[in-house]
Amino acid sequence: MKSKGIDGAALRIIAMITMLVDHIGWFFLKDHIMLTWIGRIAFPIYAFLLAEGFLVIYRDGERLKKHVAKLIMLTVISELCFDRGESGDGRPGVSSV
Repeated sequence: MKSKGIDGAALRIIAMITMLVDHIGWFFLKDHIMLTWIGRIAFPIYAFLLAEGFLVIYRDGERLKKHVAKLIMLTVISELCFDRGESGDGRPGVSSV
C-alpha cells in the first residue's frame, strides 16, 4: 500500500519555490515583507531533508564523509555568491549566516 503524503522530491520543490520567492523579495522588492515570510518556510523543510538524509546514510561512513564534504563545498560556494551579491565586488563584509 502506498503511503499518502508528500515525498522528498515534492518537499524540495516547495522549498526551492519558497526560497526563490524570498530571494526575489530580498533583492528586488525590499518593501514586500510578505515575500520574506513566504520564504521562511524553506529553512525548516531543508533542515528536515538534511536530517532525514543523515539518518539514511549515517551507518555508511564513506557515504557520510562524501555527503559532509558536499555540504561544506556548497556552503563555501553559497557564501561566496552571497558576498558577491551583497557587496558587488566579492569582498566578505556581511555574513549570510
